[in-house]
Amino acid sequence: MFPVFARKLLDLGPVEVGYLWSALGVGLLLMSMVLLRFTEWNISDRTRIIAGASVASALGIGLLVWTKDLFLVGLLMVVIGGGMGAFTPIAWGIVQELTPGNLVGRVMSLYSTGAMTAAISGISIFGWVTERFGESTGVTGIGATFLLTASLGGWLSWSIRNR
Repeated sequence: MFPVFARKLLDLGPVEVGYLWSALGVGLLLMSMVLLRFTEWNISDRTRIIAGASVASALGIGLLVWTKDLFLVGLLMVVIGGGMGAFTPIAWGIVQELTPGNLVGRVMSLYSTGAMTAAISGISIFGWVTERFGESTGVTGIGATFLLTASLGGWLSWSIRNR
């Protein structure tokens, strides 16, 4: 859906969209390097990283609706990529850590199925929202989903810490 948003909201062509995809990739790469520092942190603190990264992504996505400056859009894409890059490796690591050794394969395949179902559902829902209500509403809805993820991550982190 990103090419649609870039074309409709920012009036960008394929080359500029490619640059923004690259900026997203830079954010993913930077977050991968940052996460190396947090591998020994406890589960509560790593979950808090997910919450913070989701807030950063939500704010970045929200600002995309309001800006037309391509340099700022590129920086926002780096932030969004970094925020997106925190969730999966931390969540997969926690699931593997908490799962008994003889069940890891089963639990991870169930987790993967749930993740793919959520991704497909999100694409379908936000595609419909974008078509029905416009690009700004679709982008704002995606940002709101990141805020929901941040809220749940913050609650989970607090719950683990106080248990």
